[in-house]
Amino acid sequence: MALFPTEGRGLCVALSQNILALRGERASREVLQTPCERRGISLFWLMQLAKEVRLQIEEASTSYIVNKLLLPQLRQAHVKSICLWDLVPHQHTGIPSYYIVHAWQADFLTMVQILTDWFLPPPKVNCPPVPFRDPKAIFMWIDFVSFPQAVSPRNMEPVDIGIVRTVITECNLGTLFVVDERAGLMSRAWCIFEVFLTAYHCDMSKLQVIFPSELDLHLAWRLLTCVNSAEITHAETCKPDDKLRLVGEAKRTVGLKRMHVLMKEGLRRAIRSTLRWGGLPELSAYCAMLLQGEEYSLLHCTLLSLPELAVDEQQLQEIRDIFNMYDEDGSGELDKEEFVTVLGVAGFEAAEAADIFDQVNTDGGDGVSIVEFEQWWVESQRSAWQATFSKQSDLSVEVLLKTMDNFLLLLARNEQEKHVPFFKEYLDRMKGGELFPLTGSLSPPPLHGDWKEIVDVLAWKLHVEDLDGCSKLLFEFLMCNADALDSNIASLPSHTDVLAMESKSDKFKAVQKYLELLVGLLRWHKSRAQQAKVFAAAADKYRLKSSYVDEIRIASPEKGGSMKQPKSWFNFGLVKEMVHLKYGPNEAINMDLIDEASCALGRFMAANRNTKTSRYLQHEHLSSLSRDYLSSMSPTAIRAAASADLQREIGDGAASSSDNKEAYEDNRQLGASRFSEPGQRHKAGSEIASSGFKDGSGGYPSGKSKLCSTSINIRLPVIGLPRLSVADLALTWGNSKLQGFIFQ
Repeated sequence: MALFPTEGRGLCVALSQNILALRGERASREVLQTPCERRGISLFWLMQLAKEVRLQIEEASTSYIVNKLLLPQLRQAHVKSICLWDLVPHQHTGIPSYYIVHAWQADFLTMVQILTDWFLPPPKVNCPPVPFRDPKAIFMWIDFVSFPQAVSPRNMEPVDIGIVRTVITECNLGTLFVVDERAGLMSRAWCIFEVFLTAYHCDMSKLQVIFPSELDLHLAWRLLTCVNSAEITHAETCKPDDKLRLVGEAKRTVGLKRMHVLMKEGLRRAIRSTLRWGGLPELSAYCAMLLQGEEYSLLHCTLLSLPELAVDEQQLQEIRDIFNMYDEDGSGELDKEEFVTVLGVAGFEAAEAADIFDQVNTDGGDGVSIVEFEQWWVESQRSAWQATFSKQSDLSVEVLLKTMDNFLLLLARNEQEKHVPFFKEYLDRMKGGELFPLTGSLSPPPLHGDWKEIVDVLAWKLHVEDLDGCSKLLFEFLMCNADALDSNIASLPSHTDVLAMESKSDKFKAVQKYLELLVGLLRWHKSRAQQAKVFAAAADKYRLKSSYVDEIRIASPEKGGSMKQPKSWFNFGLVKEMVHLKYGPNEAINMDLIDEASCALGRFMAANRNTKTSRYLQHEHLSSLSRDYLSSMSPTAIRAAASADLQREIGDGAASSSDNKEAYEDNRQLGASRFSEPGQRHKAGSEIASSGFKDGSGGYPSGKSKLCSTSINIRLPVIGLPRLSVADLALTWGNSKLQGFIFQ
């Protein structure tokens, strides 16, 4: 009674018998009550279906298989609508873990083969064996099986978009985007919408792209081009009404513009990450995509991160030639004396060569083969590379050309000679100066995401030790730059996994790994060296904490719970506003600046501990806070004060109107003197706090400031000098809701 092709039993015959048997028992079958989002089929059943289809037809689209092979049998059985999942044997159904996005116009057998190769990859050259996965235990949701199919156009009902959304969110291992050779998915409205639903409702890591095992170097670039130009309004659907419904749903949810941004960003990120962290064929396609997109700096960083390129091919070939020369009997092995002689010719000392022989000769035999030696040589080179790679930040063109040469040797050594001509052509153009100048250095690879906001919030969360917030912020930022990292972030727990961790030690370890990846990403950016140093120190701190934090617990003797930390009045909104008003809006927040602001506020709170809350807002109290904060200079503050951005702010600030030009010039000179004469900072701050800056009418221009997400009116001088605004802020804090954001 189940649709299950076997040898000697045709698909159509089996389907007809199953439907006829089902007609009388349909109402009594318990499986018919299964919700749509739980109608998963096993990979094994899908493979058997493809095997049976292959006996009848060599090549056909999924649409042809459904409409020409499956549905005609339903018409003969006089069934109006049926879900093919109901005909699948119970042992091959289960709760789906994967949602499959595929194009109905693509070849069905190719689609199944791509899925099979991804779940059950064949052995690869020079790679460790992949753990076995049982295809009967891999369940997926695929539309033509799990959704009811109408037998005739008259009985066609619109697909429930809500069900699709539910299925995508319920598949815990994510959405698989199956790429056909013509990249036809981006011309299908349903495929575009399914990617959007995944990007909008699920974690970034849930969208995964699957390429054919025989990957064409140009397919990735072709797919990326299609993604960049994809528009759901220009895409096609089998049912004309479907596109109208999908467009309407997108407008209702986030709007078409936002929908396209989410879809394209999510898919681009998944494509690049899949290729970067795949095998050598995928990596070759990724490098080809970078060359075609003129992303030379990212190509440079990618090649430098490959441990395989650390192997000195020239020296290894010299040793191999000498090895074969001394192998007189052709056995492929050398005894210890011969081995020492060979390495001595290659430049090794006798004692060093003897030690290498003992390391390589793991079986304790009389000789060492060239294969054993090559394996040892490659591993030793990789180990040496691991110790130095994290410190490399050389973006010179000379190094790029050298790594490209080594990459061509790597392709040839791993049976990828077919890709060598493509890269050889680009390398020749590089050496000829056609693509970029041969002198100087490349610019750092771009950072994707709102870096300035992220670094500010991250510094604060590290300061208050918000591990859950840190993990979420770091994971999302690293996922946006997944292909530029030193290692695959997919090998680490996601931020949702970190949230579920009960052990604080495990959380420290996860955040530590995230921070190390971030530091590796920032090392290419010399302008971010200070932030990288701060985050590296935080990673070291968490590494130490992870070893003992679970052993130290402050527990309540009554309930056994942990002690709650008191709510801090010192919050990120206040810190951000203070730092940016003092040092300018472009200054990145770090630990030193947070400590500086907290010390100033702490001294203010301590000095006024016996003062009534209402008197905190009076001018004399707040002006003392401003003077104290302006006069204090942390090491970071001193560096920031001398930065080019602030010098530009002081020297090139513009008055807001012609009426303010004279007052503006006086204020600019006063602000500049505070930098040129450090001893007068406190005096200048006092003058500013006591006198303020008035406009032509004798009043203070109004400004807006956000403190703790609360918009409040602050009368600020419109002079373009953020440092001076903090001092003048004391004059007007009394009119603001200071009590609301300090004493909440």
